[in-house]
Amino acid sequence: MTELFDYVAGKISHEEFEAELYINPDLWHEIQSLIPTDISDPNCKFRKNWGNMQLLETYNYKVKAAVTAFGYNSNIIYGLLKALVLYHYPDAVCHNPTEDNDMDILVALHMDYIGGTEVEVLIQRILSCSATKREMKKKLLETFPCISKKHPNWVQEPEWPTIDGIPMTFVGQSHNGEMYEYVFCNSKTGEQKTIVQFL
Repeated sequence: MTELFDYVAGKISHEEFEAELYINPDLWHEIQSLIPTDISDPNCKFRKNWGNMQLLETYNYKVKAAVTAFGYNSNIIYGLLKALVLYHYPDAVCHNPTEDNDMDILVALHMDYIGGTEVEVLIQRILSCSATKREMKKKLLETFPCISKKHPNWVQEPEWPTIDGIPMTFVGQSHNGEMYEYVFCNSKTGEQKTIVQFL
């Protein structure tokens, strides 16, 4: 499965992986072997990892048939493979093989206000687990909530804080001269953190 893991890690391109599938048809069997044996069970945990279960169900959970039904689609196969790899290997780090990095994707989603060392790995995991940009945005909005629907306008790099690894809720910001304060809270305990930046 070397080619498969290289692909989800971003070490080979979409085109190179498609060529590998053509050269080595056994790769399809290796991919199929990652489909959980209990996938038809509504309680199967993988069903929460992959947002397009209807596609798999339509083709009786046969990966090749599902992703080639309307012509080979690299976005669908890549999203599915990422979800499968992360399901079996939760610590795997996946990177989209396109030139887009996480920040490029966040900019495209108009969510580049999310970031910081405390949430870097979490952001990467959300982006790698989501099959579409719509799913990415939905999950990011759920994970990085803002009370007033207004997000922080950082004057420096984003510094979204966490408590026990869980992103806090953005409450609001204020400034006094060149000092900007960003207030976050834990919605369960009410604990607050203030991030200070200077213009």
